[in-house]
Amino acid sequence: MLTMEESDPENIGQLIGETARAWRHRLDQRLRPLGLTQAKWRTIGHLARGHLTQCELAGRLGIEEPTLARLLARLESGGWGKRASAAHDRRCKTVHLER
Repeated sequence: MLTMEESDPENIGQLIGETARAWRHRLDQRLRPLGLTQAKWRTIGHLARGHLTQCELAGRLGIEEPTLARLLARLESGGWGKRASAAHDRRCKTVHLER
């Protein structure tokens, strides 16, 4: 049951934010035994929708490409993903799920 203050329409943004944080925290706990951090499972979630280039993936995650490169190296070492040269441009890398 929501209190009067919680049901105030002006608080909806805060409630949504708190719910999202609680959901991410719970998911982190459940996926930790698989060796997945929030950064890893968010990346896997985007890749589950289809192959992306490293540039596209960095944009979707809101991180810089060098940060993504380190994250992808950790995913590759864990057997979660693989990078390959893109068919349309060998300088461009696409990222694929492995599991």
